[in-house]
Amino acid sequence: MNFSRSLKKIVGVSIVFSVLNVSFVFADNLGKINGTDVNVRMSGSSEAPIVSTLNQGDVVHIISEESGWFKIAINNDEQAYVSRQLVSLDQADAVVSDDGVNVRTSPSNTASIATVFNNGQKVAIKGMAGDWCIIDYEGQQLYIHKQFISSNLSAYVPSVPVANESVSKAYALINCAGGLNVRKEPSPDGAVINSLYNGTAVDVLEVTDGWVKAKLDDGTIGYLSSDFILLKEGQKPANQVSSKADQIIEYAKKYLGTPYAYGQAKLGVGVDCSGFTYAVFKDNGITLNRSSRDQVRNGTTVDKSQLLPGDLVFFDTEGANNGAISHVGLYIGEGKYIHSSNGKSWAVVISNLNDAYSIRTYVTAARVIQ
Repeated sequence: MNFSRSLKKIVGVSIVFSVLNVSFVFADNLGKINGTDVNVRMSGSSEAPIVSTLNQGDVVHIISEESGWFKIAINNDEQAYVSRQLVSLDQADAVVSDDGVNVRTSPSNTASIATVFNNGQKVAIKGMAGDWCIIDYEGQQLYIHKQFISSNLSAYVPSVPVANESVSKAYALINCAGGLNVRKEPSPDGAVINSLYNGTAVDVLEVTDGWVKAKLDDGTIGYLSSDFILLKEGQKPANQVSSKADQIIEYAKKYLGTPYAYGQAKLGVGVDCSGFTYAVFKDNGITLNRSSRDQVRNGTTVDKSQLLPGDLVFFDTEGANNGAISHVGLYIGEGKYIHSSNGKSWAVVISNLNDAYSIRTYVTAARVIQ
């Protein structure tokens, strides 16, 4: 059976039925892909074989969360994995865990009671408003307190801000694969004063209509679009210090296994050596020249003994090494580099900079990330 063809077919069916009648087909955990050319892998690892790709808005049926990966259903016999950071969970399956549970018209114990659910009642959680689960019931948006709900994936549905609400003991997580701009005013036209990586935690000061006023670790106060954040309660976790180089390297590793394709720069579909580095850096806010021989001019020359993760490494792979540049890779540390190889693998792979072939063909390196 063609796994890739099966995946595309099933995803297409999911999209159609999500519009017509989600509850009829999958009354459970549904998410949408948040990114382009997102790799679908055979297991929950960035080094696992790629079986296909998905694009922005594609609907996936989620089985479980496993160490930063969502296991998704392809059909009755096959399963695959997508990075959790690249999926927005729209609906989480849940079961009411007690009898006589009040379902209210707003997230408050004093709100009007719309109906009463009993133990075992199945519901689909659309989001969270503080400690309250948001559900759709007979055309109404209603609320059930989370203490009466059992769900494996409710932690990953979006938290819905309430307009004009002052928030205490709350923080937000950035939920945007490409990172999120921090603006000076609560407007898409507001000046950008910072940009935060996906997963960064910030203190929440106030929630307004469509925007979250937040305080960053450096004390900066700005506004984040509420469409791309998850509101959380409790103590804000410490952010791990991650360099730009680390971010770029981790991003590049997501595309291991992408086929080599001369003249192409489509991550997850096909890339040549310079197309790979060009696309990886471009998606992380750095524009390089397109060819390997020109990319060396984008940075500062670095001695091989002084290489740092994130540096570009260049090779002469055409005949005897006379110093001409015909190949480029991204140095990832510990004597290794990631590149789109047209050798034995014909794919994006990680190679050893100290193997015989790399030593013989190595020319120079350049530091683009300053």
